[in-house]
Amino acid sequence: MKTRIALSFITILLTSWCWAQPRATLRVEVYDIVTGGSLNQATVRVVSSDNSIDRTANTSNGNAVSFADLPITLSYRVTVSRAEYRERSEGGIILQRDTTTAVPVFLTSILQTVGSVAGTVRDALTGQPLTNATVTANFAGRVVWTSTDNNGAYRIDDLPRASYGMGADARGYHSQGISANVTPGSVTNADMVLTPLSEPVGTVRGRTYDLLTGGNVNNATVTLMSDLGWSLTVNTGGGNGYQWTNLPARTRYRLAATAENYRSTSRVNIVLSVGYTTDVDLFMASVLTSVGTLTGRIYDIRTGNPIPGAYVQVATSGRPISVFTDSNGVYEINDLPPIQYQLYAASPATYDQTLNNVPVQQGVNTANVLLTPLDMPVGAWRFRSLDFGTGGNINNAVIRIAAPNGLSMTTSSGAGGNTVEIGNLPVGALFRVEAFAPNYRSRRYDNRTVRRDQIDEFQLWLVSEDINVGRLQGRVTDLFTGNGIPNAYVWLSQVNTGRWALVYTDANGEFSINDLLPSTYHVYIGGTGYYENIAYNIPIAVGDNLLEYALTPFNYPSGRLYGDVINAANDQGIANAVVLLIASTGTTRLTYTGGGSQFNFYNLAYDLTYTVVGRAAGFQPGQVSNIEVPAFGEVYIRLLLNAGQDGLIGRLVLQDFMGDPVGIQALVQVRNRDTGQVIREEPVILGESGAFVIPNVPAGTYEVWNKASHWLSKLADGITLPNLIPIAFLSGLNGDIDNDNEVTLFDFGELVAAFGSMPGDPSWNPNADLDGDLEVTLFDFGILVQNFGEIGEE
Repeated sequence: MKTRIALSFITILLTSWCWAQPRATLRVEVYDIVTGGSLNQATVRVVSSDNSIDRTANTSNGNAVSFADLPITLSYRVTVSRAEYRERSEGGIILQRDTTTAVPVFLTSILQTVGSVAGTVRDALTGQPLTNATVTANFAGRVVWTSTDNNGAYRIDDLPRASYGMGADARGYHSQGISANVTPGSVTNADMVLTPLSEPVGTVRGRTYDLLTGGNVNNATVTLMSDLGWSLTVNTGGGNGYQWTNLPARTRYRLAATAENYRSTSRVNIVLSVGYTTDVDLFMASVLTSVGTLTGRIYDIRTGNPIPGAYVQVATSGRPISVFTDSNGVYEINDLPPIQYQLYAASPATYDQTLNNVPVQQGVNTANVLLTPLDMPVGAWRFRSLDFGTGGNINNAVIRIAAPNGLSMTTSSGAGGNTVEIGNLPVGALFRVEAFAPNYRSRRYDNRTVRRDQIDEFQLWLVSEDINVGRLQGRVTDLFTGNGIPNAYVWLSQVNTGRWALVYTDANGEFSINDLLPSTYHVYIGGTGYYENIAYNIPIAVGDNLLEYALTPFNYPSGRLYGDVINAANDQGIANAVVLLIASTGTTRLTYTGGGSQFNFYNLAYDLTYTVVGRAAGFQPGQVSNIEVPAFGEVYIRLLLNAGQDGLIGRLVLQDFMGDPVGIQALVQVRNRDTGQVIREEPVILGESGAFVIPNVPAGTYEVWNKASHWLSKLADGITLPNLIPIAFLSGLNGDIDNDNEVTLFDFGELVAAFGSMPGDPSWNPNADLDGDLEVTLFDFGILVQNFGEIGEE
C-alpha cells in the first residue's frame, strides 16, 4: 500500500513538472515556391526531436495551421504534403517562450521539373564537418532550409530550375553565402565553410615570373581570393612584387595573376602562418604557349584518406609552382606548358615523395601522390626498363605503383634514360607494379615489397609490340584436396637469361601471365604454407599455354620422384618430352625434360600413389601407375615411349564409387563426331584417380565413349585432341554387374549370390562390390535399386 502511494505521488510530481515547462506555439504556413501563392488543404505533421510529440493537422481552406502548448526545450521537424505537390520536410525548428513562431514552408508542384542541391559545411579553420548547421536555399525571398548531419552533409531536394542564394550559419561562426544553379534531374554541389568569429592574421607576398624563362613579369595584376568569398586586387606596377598584410590566417586563399601577353595563372589552397609572412611566387605562361592543368589528390598510403593541407610542388628547370591541398586532399595547378615536370609532395606527418617526368599535355592531367606516415619503416626501388628479347634499355618507360588499398601513383624514366627511383614506400606493404613504354606491351608484377632502408634494383622486362606473344594460364591447387590456393606465386624465369615475369593466383587459385616472349622457362610455384616447386623447361608458344600444378603442404613428409623418358625401341633418352604427374587425389603436376631426358618432381606426399604420363613428338603416350614415394627419400622410374602418334590423356570419374580406381578395367572409344565411326578403341587399366591414355589418335575433335567394368557406358562430345591437361570423363551409372550395359534382374541375381562376401570368400565377386568398400552390402543393393532399368549410352 505504501509503495502504491509513493508511486502515485511521483506520478503527480512528474505530471506537474511537465505541465510547468515553458511552452510556445508553432504556426506553419504553406506556399507555392514558384508563385509564392498560398496553398490550402495541406497536411502538416510536427514531430519533436525526442519523438515524444507527433501531431498532424490540415490547413483546410486556409494556408496555415498552429500547434499550441509545445515545450521549448525540444526542437521540431515539420513535414508538409498536399495533393499535386511534392512533400517537404524541414527540421531544427527552435521555439521562443510564450510566443508564436511562424514557419513558412514552400512546396513544389509535381508539374515542375526539379533538381537538388547538396554539399558539406565545414569549419574553415579545421576542415571538420559542422553538425546541425542551418543551410538555406533562397529563391526570390522564398526560403527552403535544412540542417547538416553528423558528417556535415546536407541535401535539399525538389527545387525548381533557378539560381538560388545558398546560405550557411552555425552558432559561433560567421555565416557564408554562395550561389548555386539548380538543373532539373541533377544534384548541384554547394560546399561551404564557416569561419569562427575570432580570427588571427598573417601576411602573404611574392613575385611574378615567366614560367619557361624565369624572367620577371612586371605590371601584373594579382588577385587574392579568400575561401570565405571575398577578394582583394593589387597591381605590381613597374616591378614584379606584391604583398598583403593582416589577412585572416586560418583560412585558405587562391591567388590569380594576369599580365599583358601572358596567360592568367593561379595558386590555390594557400595557407598563411599566424604572425609570419608566407612567400608565394607566381609563374605565368606566355599566350604564345599552349597550356594544361595538373590536378590530383594526395593520400595517406596506409589509411587511403586524402591529406588536407599537404604541400604540392611542380618544377621545371628549378622553377617551382606550389600549392596546398584542400580539405579533400585535392590540388590543382593551372596554365602549365606541355612538358614533363617533377612532382613533389609532403606533409608534416609523412615522408615526402617525388615523382619524376610527370607529363602535362593540353587540357586536364591527373597525377596522384601517396605519402607514407613517419611511424612506418620505408624502403625504395630503382627501376630499370629492359627489352625482354634483346636485353637492351627501354627509355621513357612509365611505372605505376598501386598500394593494397587500390590507390596508385605514376613516375617515369623520361626520354633520356631507362632508370628511375621511387622512395619512402612502406615496408611490408604488397604493391602492384605496372610498366608501360611506347611500342612495348605492358607488364604487371603483383605483391612486390621493399626492404627497410634499402634501394632495391627492380628490372622491368617488356616485350615489343612487334612480337607475337604467348600466355600461360592455369591453376595452383592443394595436392590433397584439389582446392585452389589463393595468392600463390607463379614466377617465370627464361632459361639461360633469367629474364622474368610474375603473377599471383586469384581467390580460386587461377592465374594468367600475358604477353610472354615465346621461349622456354622454368616456372617457380609456391604459396604460404606450401613447399615451393619448379616446373622445368616449360615451352611458351604463341597463343594460350596451360599449366596446372599441385603443391604439398609445408612440413608434410615428402619425397622425390624422378626418372628418364626413354625410347622403348633403342633405350635412348627422349629430349623435349612432357611429363604429367597425376596423384591418387586427382591433382596434377607438369614438367618438361628440356634438352635432356630427365624429369623431376619434388616434395611429393609419401602416403599417396602416383601415375606419370609421358609424351613426345613422334611417340605414343606412355604411362606408369601405382608409384609410391618414400618419405624423405626418392624413387626412380623409366618412362618408356613407343613410336607413334600422340593421343588422349584422360581421367575416368566413377559414379557412386568410394574405392581405389587403380587396376579397374575400362573400354574407351574415340569416334568421328559426324559419322560415329570408331577411330580408336583401347582397353585401358585405370591408374591413380582413374588416369588412362589412348595413343595414336590424330589431332582433331571427337566423341569419346567409355564403358568401365560394372558401370554403364557414357558418351562425351566435343573433345579436342591432343590435350595437355587430363580431361575428366564421367562414367555411366553404376550397377551393371553382368557387363551387358543394362541394369536388370540378372544384376540383382549376381549381387544376391555375392551378398555378404569379402575378398577371399568363395562367393566374392568384385563387380558386385558396387561402391568399392571391399564388401557386398546393403549399400550396393541401394545403388542397384537406384539405377535399376537404366541402359548405357551408345
